[in-house]
Amino acid sequence: MGSKFVAASVVLAGLLASAAALAQGAVNHIPYNDLAEIQRKFAGTKAPHDRVALQTRAKPKDESRAPGSVTMVIRAKAGDIPVPVAEDGTFALPLDPALEAENPQVEVNVEKGGLGVQLILLANLPGQEFAYADLAAAFEQFDAVFDEHAGMASFLAPSAKRVSLRCGAGCTATLERAAGPETLTADADGMVFIPRDRKLAKENPAIRVSAPVTEALIRTK
Repeated sequence: MGSKFVAASVVLAGLLASAAALAQGAVNHIPYNDLAEIQRKFAGTKAPHDRVALQTRAKPKDESRAPGSVTMVIRAKAGDIPVPVAEDGTFALPLDPALEAENPQVEVNVEKGGLGVQLILLANLPGQEFAYADLAAAFEQFDAVFDEHAGMASFLAPSAKRVSLRCGAGCTATLERAAGPETLTADADGMVFIPRDRKLAKENPAIRVSAPVTEALIRTK
């Protein structure tokens, strides 16, 4: 992909059943393999997923607590391995065969039952200018990832319906359509919504966003 890509966040309501179990069973010490399983399974996804990437976020159930206040440390035999947690709770465990074999405890500073783990699917989109085909590819891969990991229950898997581009107050996205430019304006939260649409996919207009896109959330509703 020649262009520099920005991460576009996509909420995964439940990529894997183990995520729900993890959220319910969160304690001060969590086995490494339980926490890393989601990342490993996504890395092994057979369907093409070059336009998407998994992101995990720590989410305290106490809403008054900032996600960035969560700390994680892998208590490995070779020494402690701190896991950085961003302000929004984003974290990524190192995927290491040695750690998988050892399965050390991951220490978190959240009481038993107080930590949830939110799964985010990132769609890789070109910066402020791209074609509708880039969105279409992200939509298709979003669906494919869900279908693969849902297994026999794939008929229950959600499908992508639209994307919201977070680009700030007053931001616009202009679609260069055959009948003339179509400009969409950000809502009060600074997000522009572009639907998944067969006509748009066939026409494949160029899209120009007036400000940097900090998040492009693929939505299932």
